[in-house]
Amino acid sequence: MEFVDGVNLRQAMTAGRLVMHQEMHVRSDATIGEHVVDLHWRLANPNLLAGLPSHGELRARATRALADDVPVAVASSADALVIACVHRAAHHGGSGELLWLLDISLLARRLSADEWRMAVDTARTGQVAALVQRGLELSEGAFGLPVPPDVRRDLRQAALVPEPSAVFLRTTPLTTDSPH
Repeated sequence: MEFVDGVNLRQAMTAGRLVMHQEMHVRSDATIGEHVVDLHWRLANPNLLAGLPSHGELRARATRALADDVPVAVASSADALVIACVHRAAHHGGSGELLWLLDISLLARRLSADEWRMAVDTARTGQVAALVQRGLELSEGAFGLPVPPDVRRDLRQAALVPEPSAVFLRTTPLTTDSPH
């Protein structure tokens, strides 16, 4: 598969609309070795997270940054915070590892009042308010992250509505033989 001009990648895992919402491709070179590129057509694989923003929505709210002097689109600060909180919960088993909590803390600390409001709105409409609330709580405990009281209140209120994603708040893994 040619992804970028002259860059050939080989597909490295099973994919399909109902199996995964991403494809992993690998390219090898003699200097660095293997490069892995994950191409996602949805933000996260679990179908319980179907309410998350689409790529089109993220792109519409994106900001510009420079990567090696090349302008690139990056998720807005509010979207990046929600993505980090969901990533910690859904892809790392709700991990309390400092690496994931530090990401959340660093992203949250630079939010303006309007960006906090956007993050709460995105969490609410994406039905991930409880996951965002938990990520912020853990980051507050680990790094003293100051979460504005209105944000804390609004996320707590939004999380009262049953969210399918709340399954990722479990402390024990889900298995097919689990009575829960």
